[in-house]
Amino acid sequence: MVGTSVTLRAWADRVEAFLTCQESEPGLGRCRMNESQITKESTGRPNPWKRLPGWARGSLIAFLGFFLGFAAAAPNQEEVDKAKSITAKEQSIYAAAYVKRDAAAAEQKELLDGMSELEETADEKQAEAKARELKARRTLAKLRREIRGARTTISKSTFEGEGMYLVGDDIEPGTYKAESSSGCYWARLASGDTSDIVDNDNVDGPAVITVAAGDYAVQVSGCGTFKRQ
Repeated sequence: MVGTSVTLRAWADRVEAFLTCQESEPGLGRCRMNESQITKESTGRPNPWKRLPGWARGSLIAFLGFFLGFAAAAPNQEEVDKAKSITAKEQSIYAAAYVKRDAAAAEQKELLDGMSELEETADEKQAEAKARELKARRTLAKLRREIRGARTTISKSTFEGEGMYLVGDDIEPGTYKAESSSGCYWARLASGDTSDIVDNDNVDGPAVITVAAGDYAVQVSGCGTFKRQ
């Protein structure tokens, strides 16, 4: 390929010199082109190149100019091999880059999938923790209600030996007993009037009161603590 390119350039150069010779002498004679040089001989006849129309000479010169440009631009084999080598290296680099890109994309997908699984597990654990917390809160609220109920029951099942206690609010109907005490007075009342007595007694020993559901209140004085029997 290199030898062919050099030969084309040399031949084109000779053709260009021949045309230059023909244009340089408007008189008689003609130009000859041999292997080494261009010579002009006198023939006694007009130059045949000059007898060509201007457009024909212009077209021929344009064609030769194109041919000369093609010959000058023809690449040599060394340049072609070098370009092929660079192209092969670029393809190798691109191929390695694509492999790394695909590996990175696969690793990224694996990481994202792992994160998604962890998030789902965390959401499930959080939901379970909230459910356990809600259940514990409900159990605690129930225990508190039971404790309050027990305290209310206990408080209504006992009363101190001094004061007035409303039936249904402070104490429940039933039989109550207090330990021995001297000068204990108790009275079951039909209303808030302390003289509206249903039953009463003065005792120096253990005192027993049976409170009816229809009683309004119980009044005691100087007695021990009454406990429901």
